[in-house]
Amino acid sequence: RQQIVGLADHEDPVSQAEVVPPSEAVPAFVRVERSVALDQHWEVVTTVARVAPQHSGINLALPLLSGEQPYQDAPPLREGQAMVSLPAGVDAISWRSRLVPAPRYALQAGDGHHYAEEWRIAVSPLLHVEATGLPESGGMGAGASSHRYLPLPNEILTLDVTRPAALDGSRFAIENVFLSTTPGLRARDSSLTFQLRATQAGQHAIT
Repeated sequence: RQQIVGLADHEDPVSQAEVVPPSEAVPAFVRVERSVALDQHWEVVTTVARVAPQHSGINLALPLLSGEQPYQDAPPLREGQAMVSLPAGVDAISWRSRLVPAPRYALQAGDGHHYAEEWRIAVSPLLHVEATGLPESGGMGAGASSHRYLPLPNEILTLDVTRPAALDGSRFAIENVFLSTTPGLRARDSSLTFQLRATQAGQHAIT
């Protein structure tokens, strides 16, 4: 037998519905962006942004990269994983880490159950990097120094990193030469002004 409960005349059904927050019984899912910078020092900035649910808190374990050493602003660490927490009302968190340089470096995506990843690789002009295993999803800036990848679950990107050898050549160059001459009755005064650009500091003999 159905039971019908009526509302009092002064009660508004819409107002009563708004009092109860909507249920967010959906699995947690976030977007993970790892921005890797390969230079004299290697670093990565990890940003975790919520996708769902929109309002409830999210807790998940995010594996660190190979050789990743987070700085003090990172979430708590446990067995090689960052214990990420997004409280209600917080849309994203990020932290910075040091990476241990290696001639061959591999990034592996997670299983994709609770997050999707985006990798951005910025390479210094001092280094040469050959990337294999994933197609590039588009450059992130002018030239080829920045690269973007959207890995599928468990995919691996391998980076072979080398430092090109320096070429033999002159260690300094003379630029902007200016000669000023002032004639006299018996002598002539001359002044030579120039700029010296050198790859090494110190004294340079000019003959």
